Amino acid sequence: MMEGSSADGALLGGKRAKVLLRVLVSAGVLYILFRQLDWQQASKILTSANLSWLIPPVVVMVIDRCWMAWKWRMLLAVLGPVPSLYDSIRVYYVSSFQGIAIPLGGLGPDIVRYAHLRSSDLSRHLVATSIVMERAIGILATGILAVLGGGILVQKVGVLGGANVL
Repeated sequence: MMEGSSADGALLGGKRAKVLLRVLVSAGVLYILFRQLDWQQASKILTSANLSWLIPPVVVMVIDRCWMAWKWRMLLAVLGPVPSLYDSIRVYYVSSFQGIAIPLGGLGPDIVRYAHLRSSDLSRHLVATSIVMERAIGILATGILAVLGGGILVQKVGVLGGANVL
């Protein structure tokens, strides 16, 4: 029994080391970029910027996060009990921020979302299933839009790879 515990500890230590390495690499890259930044020019650009242009993207992001939390909550509702809409939105915002701040790869926000809800009354299996389903639906929707977009592009431009296809 102790061997399993030490193996689990070693696995967790390896994962922590990997995350630490990613954080250090990210910090190093940011350090290099910030050292090369012309702070006077950046200051001029920021002070002359029209900050009202930030309002539409912020509004779209808020609506997007709320809509995604609502959609995920609907997936959970099919499988069993659901958290409140407020809790769903809160978990979505926290996982989105941590997914940006902590370099965990493309699945980072999903992992954080799962971790936040595993201590709730919800079944871990149902939470994981809803996250996988949401991810699959997103991939399917992206594929459909890519095919439709490509079809429209070929129809409008009539050119694919330099050769006229129409």
